Amino acid sequence: MASVQSILCGAAPVSLSSAETFTQKVDRRIFFQEVYGMTEVLMSHLNPINATRLGNCGKTLPNIKVKVVDIETGESLPANHEGELCFMSPSRMTGYINNEAATRETIDADGWVHSGDIVYYDADAYFTIVDRCKEFIKVKELQVAPSELEEVILQHPKVKEVGVVGVPHDRLGEAPRAYVVTSSPATEKEIQEDFETRLCGNTACWWDNTPPPTTPWARVNDPL
Repeated sequence: MASVQSILCGAAPVSLSSAETFTQKVDRRIFFQEVYGMTEVLMSHLNPINATRLGNCGKTLPNIKVKVVDIETGESLPANHEGELCFMSPSRMTGYINNEAATRETIDADGWVHSGDIVYYDADAYFTIVDRCKEFIKVKELQVAPSELEEVILQHPKVKEVGVVGVPHDRLGEAPRAYVVTSSPATEKEIQEDFETRLCGNTACWWDNTPPPTTPWARVNDPL
């Protein structure tokens, strides 16, 4: 790592805690740049040089229009409100070949490409990826993002790896289940108490001390 000056990260969001841990271990100035894009639009967001902020994917590139919309109503949302990211770009695809149904689901009547990603932007127009729409866990009337729970659980000093998925629940509809791998011995009670303290008891989570099930692309796979 001695000769590495910069790192470009894409394909999946990097949690703030992971990015901070990496930069602390390097223990010297290094440019950590996170980017965002999708095959249907190409690259759309990039952290500016010398103005990068850990834990987000930066600002919208030139010639690209974006909006964040409510996933239920489709209304545009202001800063610091989570919703689906939509694009209007000259580089967007015209459609999926031989699949008009999928094209209509992705590109609306006004030409906006719906990413399927839940994001928010701050007052300085920096965007943060929260999770995929389809991966949200519906706990009663609430939409719970697995990645947000994972970020909280990873703050426990003994947690090495975690994956959260939704499982059926008689009372809640769905409930989060956390698959946890620890770096040293830790009890379920110890981790859960730390988790509940950080979330002030607002979210219940069921635990499994086995590695999270993943796809071949290292994404957490819902066992259901």
